[in-house]
Amino acid sequence: MINTGFYVIDIEFLDIISSGEFVHITELIQRLVTMGRPVSIYPINESGWLDMGEPEGFSTMSRYLMENKL
Repeated sequence: MINTGFYVIDIEFLDIISSGEFVHITELIQRLVTMGRPVSIYPINESGWLDMGEPEGFSTMSRYLMENKL
């Protein structure tokens, strides 16, 4: 089992963060939910994940992206 993910936010959502304010992503998500703004998830399964934490994994990912023109 792994826990992986990344966050994609619309640039307009940055307006709800004050200049210089530190906000955890979980707090930003909660603010968006409270405001009634859309928040979505996209599940990733084992076949859609490659470990890039080591040089070998990074090389594998690079080859995959080049071969698939991604």
